[in-house]
Amino acid sequence: MTVEQFIREWNDCESDVIKAHTSGSTGDPKEILLEKDLVRKSALRTIRYFGLSSSSRLHLCLSPDYIAGKMMIVRSLLAEAELSVEEPCNHVSFSGSKFPLDLLAVVPSQLSHLLDDASLGKKVKNIIVGGSPLSPSLEKKCRQSGVRIVETYGMTETASHIALREVGEKYFTTLDGIEVKTDEDGSTLIIVIDGNHVFHTKDVAEVISDRKFRILGRTDDAIITGGLKVHPALVEREISDIMAALFPGQNFVIAGSEDEKWVNRVTLIVEGQTEKLKGTLALKRIREAVEAYKAPKEITFIEKFPRTESGKIVRRLLI
Repeated sequence: MTVEQFIREWNDCESDVIKAHTSGSTGDPKEILLEKDLVRKSALRTIRYFGLSSSSRLHLCLSPDYIAGKMMIVRSLLAEAELSVEEPCNHVSFSGSKFPLDLLAVVPSQLSHLLDDASLGKKVKNIIVGGSPLSPSLEKKCRQSGVRIVETYGMTETASHIALREVGEKYFTTLDGIEVKTDEDGSTLIIVIDGNHVFHTKDVAEVISDRKFRILGRTDDAIITGGLKVHPALVEREISDIMAALFPGQNFVIAGSEDEKWVNRVTLIVEGQTEKLKGTLALKRIREAVEAYKAPKEITFIEKFPRTESGKIVRRLLI
C-alpha cells in the first residue's frame, strides 16, 4: 500500500474502519479492521504528548501496510503537519525531509544505524521506537546519544502504542485515557482504552499502578524447565553485559529446546559466527552470574535470525 492509497482509505466517508495487518511474530500475519475513531484518538494522544502542530515536521520511513506507518500518516493529517516520505529501509536517508524533524518513528534495526550519526540530535527532536523491545546494548547506545528517544508499547489491535517509556526510565506510562491491569492470575497485561475498549495481551507484566508497568516477557516465550518458569527477556537483560563483552554487536536470544529430562532446555542462541572457545566461556560466565535453573545449558549459532518486516525476531522459528 502506498501513502496515497492509505489517505484515500482514511478519507473514505462511507467506511468507519481501516485495514491493518499484524506483525506475524507469534503466528501468520492476519488482516484486522480498526475503527477509525480508535485510530483517531490514538493519533491525537501522540500529538498532545509531543506537542505536534501545523508547524511540525514528521518523517515516514516505515511501511504504510502496517499500523506504525499508518499512524504516522494519520498524525500528520490530524496535526496538519508536514510529512516527508521515503521507502522503508534499515538505513534511513531522510530523503525529502527538512530539518529539524519533530517526530520520527523507527524500529530497533533502523535506530541502531541512525545512532551512528553524530549529528542525529540536530536532525530529529523526538524519536519513537517500537516493533520489538530495545536490547540492553541498544538502550545503552540510546542513552549515550543525547537524543530524545522514547520506546513505545502497544499492539496493532490498539491502533499503535498505548504507553511510552523515555529511554532511561524503568516503566512505561500510559497515555491519557488508558489504564492497565493484570488478569485474574496477576500475570498477563490487560489494556483498557477510554473505559470501554478492553484488550487482553499475552505479555507478562509487572503493574505498578493503573498507568505504570513494565513488560517481563511473553507467555508464548516462557520456558518451563524442571518445573520452573524462565522468562527469556529477563535472562537476556541479566546477561547483556557478558554478551556485549564477548560478542560485541551480535544479537542473541534465550529460547527453549526439547529435553527428555527437563522437558525444555534453556538454550542461548547467537546471531552470527564466532570461535568455539568464546561460546564455552560465555556459558561459564553466565552460569556464575545467574541462578542455575535460568542459565543456558548450551549455546548455538545461527547465521541470521528470522525476522518480521518490522525487524522483530520470530522466536518460534528458532527452535
